[in-house]
Amino acid sequence: MMRLRARIIRKLLRGYIRLSQGRRVVFRGAELRLDRVFNPKRTFSTDLLADYLESMNIREFVEIGTGSGALVISLRENLSYAVATDISVTAARCAKINFELNGISDKVDVVVADCLSCFRENSLSCIVFNPPYLPLNPVDEIDYALCCGENLEIYRKFFAGVCQTAKGCVYTTCSSLTGVNEILRLARDYGLKAKVLARKRTPLDTVYLIEVASEAI
Repeated sequence: MMRLRARIIRKLLRGYIRLSQGRRVVFRGAELRLDRVFNPKRTFSTDLLADYLESMNIREFVEIGTGSGALVISLRENLSYAVATDISVTAARCAKINFELNGISDKVDVVVADCLSCFRENSLSCIVFNPPYLPLNPVDEIDYALCCGENLEIYRKFFAGVCQTAKGCVYTTCSSLTGVNEILRLARDYGLKAKVLARKRTPLDTVYLIEVASEAI
């Protein structure tokens, strides 16, 4: 039943992404240009992350899977420096344009990379990842913005990277469609501590903000 629900939501979100392409939207007071990336407007996980990071006064961080760059831009007022990565060249280009559009390109380096693969061991003090979390296998570029794999492959890759690169705080999100207990258990399988910091119910699911840390931190 949960897998069927995820497929229905994927269909809805794919339509939402297609309708958004080529448009400019306003998100948390910032103008964003969208080009084959997820539209953060009327979604919840980016807001959940941004609100928490703002409350913690986090000024420097690495964002994995930046997409449109919406999360970094949401924190622009207090931002000192960020690295924004994405595996998609199209998304990285889109984010770079949006950073320039919002006057923060001098504070953000954009890197095309697969998850945390481009970072040195024990080099990152704050990592943020708002992943695609429908538990379905992606079939095209749009799906890569929505689906984390039937076996949660994106989360597995992320937690493996956290074990290698993190020396401080790590924040990620998941959905009730992903299964919050499955994500917490998976983090523990990689020797990480994980706990839910906040949650928000949406018309389609419940979104969770999760803090992850190495046992050594």
